[in-house]
Amino acid sequence: MRRVYVVDRRKLGIVGLVLVLALASWATWQVSMHTVNKAAFSQNDIPEISINSIALSPKTVTRDLTYEGIPFLAQQLFQGKDFTATVSLQNNSDKTVQNIPVEVTLYLEGQNPVKRTGMLREITPGSVVNLNFGRFSVLGDANGNNANAGLHQLQVRILANPQGGVNLGNERSMLFFVDSKVK
Repeated sequence: MRRVYVVDRRKLGIVGLVLVLALASWATWQVSMHTVNKAAFSQNDIPEISINSIALSPKTVTRDLTYEGIPFLAQQLFQGKDFTATVSLQNNSDKTVQNIPVEVTLYLEGQNPVKRTGMLREITPGSVVNLNFGRFSVLGDANGNNANAGLHQLQVRILANPQGGVNLGNERSMLFFVDSKVK
């Protein structure tokens, strides 16, 4: 015995249309929720004030260095005894921020860190400001022998100040060698 099934094309078309609309609605909802979550996450992740650059004056030079047979390729080398650190800061928010503390710390392994603190008085949206932190003395000299004796770390920290408009602090650092034997 053979069975024959009859399918009404109109009903099949309506069921197919309902499935397509349901799938399109679900996809739209997923995309919109992903955008909302991404926006909420990025608001907490992007600092209001960013550190664009850290520069030393007099300038560092880039050299390949070797200590105890270990090569250090393309390292920043500072050849003086005192330097000024210039930090470039940018306001990434859509509001004017005021009285934001900025801290610069110089580290060398085995020595006490040296700190300088500055204040970013006011910066408008999208503006870039340079702060100078003057007269750091180098903490050690590798003297051509040991990289650790001359490897300095300069760390810049922007501290949060919710009253001034900055809820999220951030930091950036740079490494450089001090070695008077390198010409």
